[in-house]
Amino acid sequence: MVSRTLSQIPIWIALLCTLGVIIASPHAQGSEPLDSGAPTGPMKVSITVDDLPEHDGRVFGVTREEIAHAIIKALKDNDIEHVYGFANGYFMRYQPEEVSILKDWLLGGHSLGNHTFGHLDLNHFDADFYIADIVAEQSLLQKLEASVGRQDRLLFRYPYLDEGDDLSKRNRVRDYLAKNGYQVAQVTADYEDWAWNRAYSRCVSQNNTEEIEWLKAHVAESSDTTLRNSKAIAELLFGRDVPHILLIHMSYFNAVILGSLLKHWRAKWVEFVQLDETLKDPIYRTNPNLAYSDGLTFLEQIARARGVDIRRFQGTTVPFDFLNKMCNPRVHN
Repeated sequence: MVSRTLSQIPIWIALLCTLGVIIASPHAQGSEPLDSGAPTGPMKVSITVDDLPEHDGRVFGVTREEIAHAIIKALKDNDIEHVYGFANGYFMRYQPEEVSILKDWLLGGHSLGNHTFGHLDLNHFDADFYIADIVAEQSLLQKLEASVGRQDRLLFRYPYLDEGDDLSKRNRVRDYLAKNGYQVAQVTADYEDWAWNRAYSRCVSQNNTEEIEWLKAHVAESSDTTLRNSKAIAELLFGRDVPHILLIHMSYFNAVILGSLLKHWRAKWVEFVQLDETLKDPIYRTNPNLAYSDGLTFLEQIARARGVDIRRFQGTTVPFDFLNKMCNPRVHN
């Protein structure tokens, strides 16, 4: 789960104003979905799912098992196989029966990657503590894989996409990962689906049908913008497009809309490819060697390390602070 700082919001709003897309309220543009009509692709994208078996606190009215099964079904219905789910293990301390979700994920033909046991932000812990958490999670994953007769390659994803706010700590963790056979599963496309999920969950709890439908109608345009921007940034940085890695979460909103989103992306010329194939691209062996503290995608890391200005490609159709206000009595308009 990646949370952008509020200091970035003015940049997003300025960009939207430049494009003439000013959103004053959920219904400022009418009831029709925002849709440029432009194809998103052709581009290759690997779907990855973070925060198995549960994401973003307790959801009322639906079980974690129902959410997971809906996402697994959406992938199956769209013929998308061998998706990596990046799992945590803290649920074992209070809801150990949710381990069945991880087993169902494996039995569905998908794979598990390491997302630390406690979903830790490296910026808030020292390297030794963080590495110990990686080890604890891998112990859990190995037991699960053995129970279904599997042994997948070792992939690791940093929670919050934070890889270390100083180079010494960053390199200490990276050295551990490399020496123990891990490859970092980077992210090149992140439309902050976690913020959409929070808005959706709040609106469902309030039975706010109007806002629920607005969210369903507009998420495709926001994700399309992110995918197109990721393609443009890759071409700027590498002189070519690359196979992309999209981050989504094991969330309530995705349980509802993922099936239709996958169909939508495919219709927009997106080709879904397996992560193992995508990671063969040599760019994913690149170490940006950058210390930072604000949750950057892989492309954003490389751009910042090279001093390349990509602000014109950043932001989503609907900014985080706007989504945060939807169905949220704690945030005043």
